[in-house]
Parts: sequence; C-alpha cells; structure tokens
Amino acid sequence: MTDMPVLSDAELPDSERDLLAQVKDDFGFIPNLERVLAQAPAALRGYVALWDLISATSLTPLQQQLVCQQINRLHDCHYCMAHHDVLLRQAGADANTRQALLEDKPLADASLEALRAFTVALVETRGVVSPDQQQAFLAAGYTAQQMLDIILVLACKVISNYSNHLAHTPLEPFVKPVT
Repeated sequence: MTDMPVLSDAELPDSERDLLAQVKDDFGFIPNLERVLAQAPAALRGYVALWDLISATSLTPLQQQLVCQQINRLHDCHYCMAHHDVLLRQAGADANTRQALLEDKPLADASLEALRAFTVALVETRGVVSPDQQQAFLAAGYTAQQMLDIILVLACKVISNYSNHLAHTPLEPFVKPVT
C-alpha cells in the first residue's frame, strides 16, 4: 500500500499555510482530505481552487451538492459521501433525497431527478452523453452552461474521490459514515 499519511498540523508544508488557514476558516477545521493532498501542494491548490469555483457556477447550492453526492456514489467514495451528506442537509435536501442518492434511486423532484440522471450519464459515458440525454436535461429547464458546470464539479470530485481511494482517508471522528 502507498504511504499517504494524513499530515498533522506540524507536518503541513509551510508553503501551503495560508491556503490551509483559509480552508480552516471555511470549514472550521482542516479536513483529512486536505491533509492528504498537502503532500502534493499543486494537487491541494488545484482541488481548493476547483472547490471554490463550484460556488461560482450557475447551479444552486442544493444542485451543487446533489451533483457532488451523485459523483461520490458513482466513484464509491465513502469519505466524500459522509461529508456531502452533511452539506446536502445544509443545502436543504430532505432525508428522502439524501437516502435516494446513496441508494441510486430516482428522486421524487422531477427537476432534481433530471440533474441526477444527466450527472450519471455524464460520468458513466465519460462525457459521451447521447443527444436524447442532453435534450432531456435541457427540456427539464437546465442549460448548456449547467452541463459545463457539472463537468467542473466532476473535475473537482475526481481529485477528491481518487485521492481518498489511494490514501484510504479516514473520516474525522465527528463525521458519521453513511450507507
């Protein structure tokens, strides 16, 4: 197994102290994922930059978190699924929606289901989404901009999900696993 420790505060690179201080300000702590990524400062900076850009997309906070969680499930990232379950709840998702995402079930809300289905199609086809799937997404009231916004979210989630798989990133003690 690869040696990818979760860096302690003392082990965090001095070059990334300001960035990690901002992460701590945003979340109230430095997540274990960022502590792992700090071993590769460019990866850490790329991840944080993409994460920050997600909030600048045309997706609402709920839609952002729904896309994140759907990708987390497709990538089977238990670390991110636990964290995004909390973020989904904070964004206003009800318990049924959150559980449906974890169980790969359709969502009751037609608009959110169209978003979920397009995200699944995008990930499963590696971007080769059929014209019918694209049209269904657009017919649900979404835009071409939002298609591209989902790709931005996917890029961010590839960094986090794949890093967590390699590092076996442990959940923080206060975060509950989801099933």
